[in-house]
Amino acid sequence: MKTSISIRLSVFLLALSLSLPSFAWDRAGHMASGAIAYHFLKQYSPSAIIKFVKILKAHPQFASRWQSKYDSLPDMQKDLFLFMAAARWPDDVKGTSYDHPDWHYYAIPVTFLPADTQPPKQDNSIVQFANNLNIVKSQSANQGNKAIALCWVFHLMGDFHQPLHDVNLFSAAFPVGDREGNDFLIKDPANDLHHYWDDVFLPDAKVNYKSATWFSTVDDAAKNAKTKNGGVVFNSTTVIDTKAIANEAIALAKSSVYKFKGKLLKPGVKGGAAAVALPAGYSTEAGKIASKQLTLAGMRLAVVLFQNL
Repeated sequence: MKTSISIRLSVFLLALSLSLPSFAWDRAGHMASGAIAYHFLKQYSPSAIIKFVKILKAHPQFASRWQSKYDSLPDMQKDLFLFMAAARWPDDVKGTSYDHPDWHYYAIPVTFLPADTQPPKQDNSIVQFANNLNIVKSQSANQGNKAIALCWVFHLMGDFHQPLHDVNLFSAAFPVGDREGNDFLIKDPANDLHHYWDDVFLPDAKVNYKSATWFSTVDDAAKNAKTKNGGVVFNSTTVIDTKAIANEAIALAKSSVYKFKGKLLKPGVKGGAAAVALPAGYSTEAGKIASKQLTLAGMRLAVVLFQNL
């Protein structure tokens, strides 16, 4: 009997692990969005950097996760590192008591019909961005809780801008949804459309803490994106409407993630149609979109921080 229960439990846990969504952008992409926010604030509001670095230093995992890297960097890079680290922290704590998988997604169902028919989950990225920003602004919250909430603010602003964190495709191929592109198989090392978009800006493989160039790799990518997307301009009075930001990403998903040049991509499906390669030219356009989206994420994060000094 115990063996039978153990087998059933193992099967259940395996199924659960296979159903869990992935996180995005990848850690390297989130670090870049944090770096972009830092560079905007360095230019327009250095005092905001001072305030929010002080909060991050009160993070309950500062000593265990960040201290050694922080101490190893030149003084001029220390604050920038904390912005990078804060933006990726919610992914770093996957599977721990700090983990909240549902918070990463808005995931409104889309069908390419005139109107979408189902609302997003009640516990989603838009709700939790507001909740965590309120903690950061609170006069009564302790600094450690503020630091945790601040990391989520950093991270979720990035997630809003990854189109496949805002949609869940329903179609004949995916009658119960494509799990934000995780089940949309493609013939690519990334295996599925979601992971492809996670990596398209800056793959994690290029950012290894054991490498001597990890810091410059992220910072150079952030600076290059900011330069290439010069139309993304910091304005301290910009209204940051997270629902509108998510809707922008949903429009991109419909026009430029699930489609290329107006044609729907052909999905591979587990147990069904075989995966096919992405169309020629898709990767170039995806790279441009990801670069702009992460630049927008960094700029808008900088505005949020400025407005909540």
